[in-house]
Amino acid sequence: MQQINLYLDEFKKPKEPVTPGLMAQVMAATLALCVVVSCAFLVREWFAVRESINAQAEVERITEESRVLSSQLVERDQRAQFRQSIAQAEEQLTSSETVRAFLAQLQVDNFEGFSVFMKDLARARQQGLRLTQIEINEGGKELSLRGEAVASDLIPKFVKRLAQSESVLNKEQFDSGISKTDLDTFNFTLRSSAVRAR
Repeated sequence: MQQINLYLDEFKKPKEPVTPGLMAQVMAATLALCVVVSCAFLVREWFAVRESINAQAEVERITEESRVLSSQLVERDQRAQFRQSIAQAEEQLTSSETVRAFLAQLQVDNFEGFSVFMKDLARARQQGLRLTQIEINEGGKELSLRGEAVASDLIPKFVKRLAQSESVLNKEQFDSGISKTDLDTFNFTLRSSAVRAR
């Protein structure tokens, strides 16, 4: 009697490399991977859309803030121009009041003689400069002017205009003193040669 060992490799039934169960597992794994990847893309797209909405809202907020700031700046500029106009009007009013007060102190018989001085001073007046005190003595031989200016170069221009006067001011030589104030304006004093010679 001959014995056959069925456990030897040559007698074993060969296994099929691809089985329906293995195919089903591979397909299930592939499907699961596709679902995971799709979900990842969907989540990423959702985050991108949310960031885009947030960015759009931030842009709108910044645009609104810029619009408000622009309107505030325009309003502030208008207020500054209005204040500057008021300051200029006050300067002109103060200068006019100084001249009127000086004329009120003059004697009636001297008014005609001093009117030429007043006309020349009025013609020489310029924006940003005002007279605060006028002294005329000795029938016009002694002249002293005090005033304020927003810029120091306005004072030489004022003296140059006085040199074009119709009265004796066109021949007058002035000794000037200029000092700067805490408000960034300039106080000045102009004295005629008769006053300076004293």
